Amino acid sequence: SYMKITKEENIKLYNIFIEKLSNKIYSYRPANPKDKLKEKEEQFKNLSLEEQCVVLGEILHLFQCKPVTANLILIKEGATAGKIQKTKIISNCKNVKLIAQSPTGLYEQVIDLLTV
Repeated sequence: SYMKITKEENIKLYNIFIEKLSNKIYSYRPANPKDKLKEKEEQFKNLSLEEQCVVLGEILHLFQCKPVTANLILIKEGATAGKIQKTKIISNCKNVKLIAQSPTGLYEQVIDLLTV
């Protein structure tokens, strides 16, 4: 049977997303926008049903295993929420290595990133 989309259900889903970003494996996500989402809950509640659906779709991007961002302009946040940026210049480091292991851990490849 068809389940009608409602503002109440959208608000529940919004809070589920905040909870997942706060307590589950996603809490370790770099550039986690959970605090911004908590602050903007009232703003989200005041959006139209269609706008709420757009925001929820954008928040879903944050759970993908891809370098994508969420456009949260409708709740007065940035167009690239959750953007992960490098914060260090590795050439200033003494030692930077990338270690690639096989799924079993039997094989390992070490790459010195300062020489690549």
